[in-house]
Amino acid sequence: MKWISTGKKSNTSQEGEGSVLTSNSERPLGEGEGSVQRGSVPVASSSTARDECRDSIIAYVHKVSESRRNKRNTMDYSTMVLQTSSDKQLSALIYSKTKRKLLVDSERSRTPVKLQRFTYTSDGSKVIINDMTKISSPQPTEYSFQFEEVASNDEEKRTAVREIIENFNEGDLMSIHGKVVGVAEPAVTKSRGLKVASALFADETGKIELDLWEDHISAVEVGRVYTISPVQVRRWLGKKKVSTVVSSIIRAEVMDECLSAIPLATEEEVREGSGSTTLTIRSFQCVEKVESYLQCRKCSRRILQAMGTLVVRCDRCGYSMRTVDCPVRRYASVVMEVTDGSPVHVTVFNDVLEKLVPECKNLSDGEVEEVLLLMENVTITYDSETYIVLNAVTTK
Repeated sequence: MKWISTGKKSNTSQEGEGSVLTSNSERPLGEGEGSVQRGSVPVASSSTARDECRDSIIAYVHKVSESRRNKRNTMDYSTMVLQTSSDKQLSALIYSKTKRKLLVDSERSRTPVKLQRFTYTSDGSKVIINDMTKISSPQPTEYSFQFEEVASNDEEKRTAVREIIENFNEGDLMSIHGKVVGVAEPAVTKSRGLKVASALFADETGKIELDLWEDHISAVEVGRVYTISPVQVRRWLGKKKVSTVVSSIIRAEVMDECLSAIPLATEEEVREGSGSTTLTIRSFQCVEKVESYLQCRKCSRRILQAMGTLVVRCDRCGYSMRTVDCPVRRYASVVMEVTDGSPVHVTVFNDVLEKLVPECKNLSDGEVEEVLLLMENVTITYDSETYIVLNAVTTK
């Protein structure tokens, strides 16, 4: 057994699924850590020592879970499995929402990642990934193993509705588990003469429209719980939905307490899908934040690890570009009060924000925040499930 000794005592705290090693301590480098390279991260001096490991890990990402709350109710975290060789895996905890997005992308594309500046739980059994962790793409010469399926149970493979709406792209495949809360009358497509029925599918995180094709229509009943695998993300009239495919398997499941509390949809809700809500407010109650970010010129997605350098690399598509050439986009998280007095948290993305605040491009984040708070008589249309603003105008 090899040992890594940094000569510093450890300080542990109970968070998530284990005790997080918040300092570099003497720790065995045991079996199961696969492609681990030593000395790839510079060590800070004792006066500026950071809680980071001196190793780097190259691995394929598997089974990134939904975010969940830790036992002390102080922070959110996710779990995942790192495949570090053809037959070895490491468990990991993710404490960074930004890094989680990159890891989800890596899992979908089945491309390996190189992790640096990470820590371990106090027992050394799990890798800790936080905001300080560096995630990059390894060179082909740095690893010699291929992606292998990691055995898991059905629950770990399931994808939540909110995760599909917020993070998945058209064409992506996944498994879903939830309740069928409504099914419309089947129709026949003009092009191929196939039967399709539009349904509403719900879990604890939201609702999404589900297209059921041919024999899949008779395989479900309204009010029952199913696991459907796989389904494919589609987009219709600007909104995401999922659809069964030829290989889809629909399996009836036992109703649990959370899903039993989800009400069935009305006929109108089934016809309109998850739907949208429009209301006029006197003013915004408060602004949670206004944040600017760089947009990749190649894939048009947010650059998650912008480092303030002259050249930036997009971790989603892998392209590098001059920072000054990247468009700056902005979004706002605001709170408005509806007619019954309850607060509603919505997100206004760049396209709608520029319509609502025409001079937005020339203002700082703080100035945009001020303009939003001083607005009056605003008509807002937002998605009833994702709470993303679809349109917003001020009225005289």
